[in-house]
Amino acid sequence: MSTSKLARLFAELLGTFALTAVVIAVSKNYGNPLFTTISAATAFAALYSVLGPVSGGHFNPAITIGLFSVKKVKLLEALMFVAMQAVGAVLAWKFFEYLSPERTIEAVGNEFTWEIFWAEMVGGLLFALGFAAVIYRKFLGGHAGAVVGMSLFLASTAVAVVIFDRQLVSGVINPAVAIGLGYRPDVQVYLAYFFGPVVGAVIGMNLYKMFFSGDKSEVASASKPAPVVVSATAKKAPTKKKTATKKATPKRKVAKK
Repeated sequence: MSTSKLARLFAELLGTFALTAVVIAVSKNYGNPLFTTISAATAFAALYSVLGPVSGGHFNPAITIGLFSVKKVKLLEALMFVAMQAVGAVLAWKFFEYLSPERTIEAVGNEFTWEIFWAEMVGGLLFALGFAAVIYRKFLGGHAGAVVGMSLFLASTAVAVVIFDRQLVSGVINPAVAIGLGYRPDVQVYLAYFFGPVVGAVIGMNLYKMFFSGDKSEVASASKPAPVVVSATAKKAPTKKKTATKKATPKRKVAKK
């Protein structure tokens, strides 16, 4: 495996680790969903600006699978990205428990509910639209980071509003981060936190590709009439310029003496 591929995998692991660590720290210390949403969006924007040029800055299995559905990521790379994202989330979870031995993150054993699934799907769709805009419009640097960060904030806030009254962790929109928060693959509720964002991201990526990814310059050029091509045989032969012929001046007769 080349150094560049290793760098891409390590960037996904490191980015997911940092994002999950921020979400765990804020949610466990403050418990306010708004603080968690703002922190996650800010962290994602910063991480995307730093590591996005290396790996694409997915840090989310749903985004990786969504990009695979629009052929922006190959199958093998998508599988390896998802694996690295899961490892990064687990490392963040264990790192938090290592720093706070008395605060073990237990697995959440909630049952699967369609409310969480639909909410996470809507959040995944909104976040994927913003992420797709960065990819197709080729935003760079801080501009790209700001767009993905605000997209995550919008998506998380919208989801939190939907199921806030149910007092459930909402607006995760990231299967890897859900592992760190206690929603593990061995509990039923994880199905909602995994398949909801994935389905939403796939729909969002494909919607943006179908309706919003067109280049304006191409549309403008397509609306112009095609130039008329004149065949070589239809061209008129160049007219010859008439050369003015000088009239011979008559010789004067010299009178003989």
